[in-house]
Amino acid sequence: MTLTAPAIGSPIKLPFPLALPFRILPDRIHSRVMAGALNKILAEYLREGELDMLEGRTLRVEIKDAHLGYNLTCAEKRLTYSNRPADVTMSGDMHAFLLMLTRREDPDTLFFQRRLSIQGDTGLGLSVKNFLDSLDWDSLPLPNVAQKGLEQALNIYQKLFG
Repeated sequence: MTLTAPAIGSPIKLPFPLALPFRILPDRIHSRVMAGALNKILAEYLREGELDMLEGRTLRVEIKDAHLGYNLTCAEKRLTYSNRPADVTMSGDMHAFLLMLTRREDPDTLFFQRRLSIQGDTGLGLSVKNFLDSLDWDSLPLPNVAQKGLEQALNIYQKLFG
């Protein structure tokens, strides 16, 4: 099942030639790197069981215009790479994910604008989306430089491709 709403506005897409470098490495490598980073960033939430809904389930995150995919599951309070078929897929373009990560847009808004979509087990997808929506982004252990880097990436992205 796919859960979407009417599209609003034009998404900004990463030009295909700029996406080519991301296609060199297989998804399993991207997934392992992403899982390692998320384990550090979300350590407290993982300890508290906030992502237990992914225990034995596979979440696929696809950044469509960058041709990136992450297959993640939760095991023993840690995110890891999953080689199983996805139970749920959350997808969108790079711009939508940058908007969410910089908190310029919340996941609900991006979802209802059809900039992010959920396919598969929509109950699981909505649980993940609600988790993202409830995150206290200011308390995450992201170095200041990482948050500033995301802001700068979004600004450059919008100037170049918007």
